[in-house]
Amino acid sequence: MSNTPPPDSINDSLKRLVGYLNFSSGSSDPAIAQLWNDVYDAASDSNPLTGTPAWIVLTAWIEETIDYLTKNEAAFAEVSQARHVSRLLLSDLLPAYMDYHRDLLFHQVPEVLFNGFFLDRAADALLQLYSQQSESNGAVPQESLGGLVDQAIAELNDFVGYRPVAVLENRKCQPYEHEFVRPIPLYVRDAGVSAGPYLELVAKTLAVLRDTDEHILRAASFNLDQLQELSLDPRAYDFDHPVNRRPNYHFGGWDDLRINGDGYYDRFVLRQVTLDALLSRVRDRELVDERGMSAEELLTEAATVLAGTILMASGISGWGPSAYSSDVTLSTLMKPIAQYRDAFYSDRLAKLTGQHRARLEEEQKLRRQPFGAARQRLNAALAERRAVQVQHVQLARLYARMGYPDASSRQIDVVPATSARMICRIDCEITLGLRSLRAGDLGQAVEVAPHVFDLIQRAIRCGALADPWDLIGFAGQFSLHPSPDCSVHDSRADDLLYLMDQLFSYMARVWSEAAAQNDGAVFLKISRLYRQVAEWWREFGAHTVKDFETTDPLESYDSAKMVAGALRIWHEGGAAAGDVKFWAPHADFFDSPRAYSLVIAALLERNDFL
Repeated sequence: MSNTPPPDSINDSLKRLVGYLNFSSGSSDPAIAQLWNDVYDAASDSNPLTGTPAWIVLTAWIEETIDYLTKNEAAFAEVSQARHVSRLLLSDLLPAYMDYHRDLLFHQVPEVLFNGFFLDRAADALLQLYSQQSESNGAVPQESLGGLVDQAIAELNDFVGYRPVAVLENRKCQPYEHEFVRPIPLYVRDAGVSAGPYLELVAKTLAVLRDTDEHILRAASFNLDQLQELSLDPRAYDFDHPVNRRPNYHFGGWDDLRINGDGYYDRFVLRQVTLDALLSRVRDRELVDERGMSAEELLTEAATVLAGTILMASGISGWGPSAYSSDVTLSTLMKPIAQYRDAFYSDRLAKLTGQHRARLEEEQKLRRQPFGAARQRLNAALAERRAVQVQHVQLARLYARMGYPDASSRQIDVVPATSARMICRIDCEITLGLRSLRAGDLGQAVEVAPHVFDLIQRAIRCGALADPWDLIGFAGQFSLHPSPDCSVHDSRADDLLYLMDQLFSYMARVWSEAAAQNDGAVFLKISRLYRQVAEWWREFGAHTVKDFETTDPLESYDSAKMVAGALRIWHEGGAAAGDVKFWAPHADFFDSPRAYSLVIAALLERNDFL
C-alpha cells in the first residue's frame, strides 16, 4: 500500500465515491464517472514520486476514506458494501481481467487499460451484481464474492468489432467469449475526456468535430449529439487479419452492438495504432526545435487528421443498422467518402488563420493535399508498422522451426499481434518436442502435444486463429461486407489447417516412437489424445470442403494407429522381425497401397531394409 496521502483537492471526491460504493446499486451516472476520472488522475500523478501503480494508491486512499467516514459520519456506520466492492474492484477484478485476456491483451500495460472511466464502468457492474445478491440472500456471504468478479468481467466484455459469423443449419455460430473486450473509454458524455496520454488529442478532436460543417457530418453519417462514448480498442493491430482489408477499418468505427433508443450507434471505437502514430508527430522535437513549428499547431493538425479518419470510418458503417439499404456495396461507398473527406480538410484549412494557415497552404502545394504532412506521416507510420510485422513474424517463425526458441521470442516480442505470437509459440513447442524425440525423451515429447492442442484452442477462442466453423461456413473466405462480391481469402484458415496438420503429424510421430520403444504409458496417453483431437477437429468438417487439401482426421487417426500397431509388433518380434516371413500372420496391416507405404516408411526409418 502507498503511504502517500491524497491531495486536499480530491478529499471531497473520495468521500462522494465511498458514498456511491456503499449506497448505490450500480446506476450509471456521468457525475460519478467524472469523480473516478479525477481521483484516478490524482493517483497517477503520485506515481513519479512513489513508483506505486495508480490503482494501488487509489486502493489505499479509498480504504482510508472508508475508515475516516466510519468514525466520523453516522450515515457510514455500516460500510460492508463499500469495503467489499472496493476490494473486489481494485484488488481482484483488475488482475483477473488481465489474466482473462492473457492472450488477447498480453502487450498492454495496466496503466493503459485501466483509466478512471474504466473503473467507473467496472464499479457499476460489480454494484449491480452485488445488489442483486443482496436482494436475493440478504448479506452477501464472503464465499460468494469471488463469483461476482467473473460475472462482472463477462458484463464488461461487450465489444468485438466487425466479426462475420457463419450461418449453419444445425448450429448458431457466435463470436467466442474471449474475443470480446471492454474498450477503454476516452470520452464519456457529460463526464468529459479521460485523463491520460490521449487527453489533449481527444479533447481537441472533439472540438474540431463540433466545429465541422453540418453537411459534412451528415454525409459522413456522424452525429455528435448521439455519441455517448468514444473509446479505444485495446487489442493489438494485426495487419495480417483480413478484417483490416475492410476500407478505413484501421481508423476505427461505430460499435454495431451499441444502439440507442433512436436507432443510432452511440459508441465509436478508435484504434490505438492511429492515435499513437498521430501523437508521435506531435511529440517530434525535430519539428518543434529545428523547423520552428509550435506544439499547439502540431496538436491541431493531429486532431484534424484524427477527426478526418473518424468521419471516413463512420461512412463505412453508417449512423445505425438502417443507414444503408441492401444494394449498397463497399465500392459504391468509396466515392462519396472521398468527396466529403476532401471537403472536410479544405473546410478545416479555410478556418485557420495567420502563420499556421500560410504554412499549411505552402505545404499543400508540395504535398498535393491539405494537411498533407500529417496525413502522409500517419500513412507512412502504418506502412512501417506493417513492414516491421511482416519482417519480424517471418524471422520468428523461421527461428522457431529451426529450433531456436529464444531467438524466435526476441523477434516476436517486437510485434504485439496476438496471432503472430501464438503461432510462433506453437511452432516452438513442436520443434522442441521433435528435439526431445530425437534425444529419446518420450516423457517430455508426449507432454508437448496436449500443450499445443490447448494453445490452438486458446488462439481460436480469442480470435487469433479463424473460427473452425467458418471453414465449412465460408470455405476459407472472409466477408468484408454483406454484399456477395465483397469477400477476400482468409489467411487465418490456412494457418489453422497448417497447425492442425502439424499437430497430427507430431502425435503420429510420438505414437510411432512409443510403439517402437514399447513404452506402454506413452503409447496409451498419445493414442487417447490423438482420438480426442481427431473427433474434435472432425466436427468442423474441414475435410468435406473441396477448397481445402486436408484429410478426414479419423482416417489420419486410423493410419497412425495402424503404423503404431505394426511398430509395436515389430519391436516385440525382435530379430525375427527382420525376416519377411515374420509379417505373414500380420498381412491385415497391408489392406491398401496407402497402408503398405505407411508401414514400410516407418520400418525404413528404423533401418529395417529387409
